[in-house]
Amino acid sequence: PGGVGIGGKLIALVSWAYNSVQLLDRATQQDIETIRGFKVPNDALPLDDGSLLVLEFGTGSLLRLSGEHFAERKLVAQGLVGPNQMILGRDGAVYVTESNGRLSKIDLASGARSSVVEQLGMPEGLAQTPWGTFIVAETAKQRLVEVDPKDGSLKTVAENLPIGLNPN
Repeated sequence: PGGVGIGGKLIALVSWAYNSVQLLDRATQQDIETIRGFKVPNDALPLDDGSLLVLEFGTGSLLRLSGEHFAERKLVAQGLVGPNQMILGRDGAVYVTESNGRLSKIDLASGARSSVVEQLGMPEGLAQTPWGTFIVAETAKQRLVEVDPKDGSLKTVAENLPIGLNPN
């Protein structure tokens, strides 16, 4: 898988090569369902309400799937620039790293998007700390930074990491 999303009951394995998301039962790790027909999915996140969020790199969209066999697809947000990874924040919003250097916040109810910080170096990996800041892997700068969502300030956590693609 190119991406892994973990929910309360399900694990989502994302394959951009097959344009699919495979869902596994978190407790038994048994295959539940494979959903196809995406346009280069990069990440997926099972939610506690039974729905599934999917980031489509190919369309720059965040989708919410629900219903039997996740057949109902709703566009939550569009216009994302190379969406890479997402997490569900403690505030209930979805946070997405975008290839253009942005960490965005998306309100799931309205789809409204706001920028938390810009000018990151090819941000990919993303986590939220217990105190509410975000840790972002900047692959182009080979470092981890801590982002304060209140003001967008950055603090380097680790640098000279072997992450990202080698330009040679």
